[in-house]
Amino acid sequence: MDVIEAIYARRSIREFKEDEKVSDENLEKILDAARFAPSPENSQQWRFIISRDDNLKKIVADICQERAQDIFGGQPFETTQERMWYLPEKIRIRALETAIDGTLFRYPEKADVLIFCCYTDCFHDIPFPDSIYVTGISSLVSLSMAIENMWLVATANGIGGGFMAIPFGDKRYAPILTELLGIPPSWKPLTVFCLGIPEKPRVKGPARFPLEAVVFDEQWGRPYKPKTVAER
Repeated sequence: MDVIEAIYARRSIREFKEDEKVSDENLEKILDAARFAPSPENSQQWRFIISRDDNLKKIVADICQERAQDIFGGQPFETTQERMWYLPEKIRIRALETAIDGTLFRYPEKADVLIFCCYTDCFHDIPFPDSIYVTGISSLVSLSMAIENMWLVATANGIGGGFMAIPFGDKRYAPILTELLGIPPSWKPLTVFCLGIPEKPRVKGPARFPLEAVVFDEQWGRPYKPKTVAER
């Protein structure tokens, strides 16, 4: 698959075939792509743990559902539904049902492989932690690029990827998984990247804002006029 096609085709997949597995060859291609993401001074401040353990998947799914009930179920519908501007108003309640009860976010339990993605703020000869130049924010950006590399390779090979940050987004829950996975204190878990064979093709939506709505020419508020980019 052409890289541009992979960028446009990439979607978050939450439904996986339980009877089909990601081959070791494809899994290694995905992991290898992460190594070539850009990082400041080539510091490569990322580490990954891969797991196919069913008990661990259930623990992750339980945490995701419990937290999602607070995140989505604890907010007024009027606030929550605004994120779904691209859906007709009459079907938004139905679309939000699985988000509100948290079942939408149990997909780590159905994935074939879980990749726990970690980064560090302190590395090599940096004289102080949390330097924006090489650590802190930049390490998060680098890890995000590594995940994007994995996602594009997965998409190009017909494998579904689902990004799940909920388990490590709450400091009351993160230590549970950190201890189970044996992650040292100098490294911070960011997210769980879920891989599996998609249950069904994912529709291309939601729609993206047009280019002229997010890109400005010379100054803020002056829309860029698209010239060659095809409508997608």
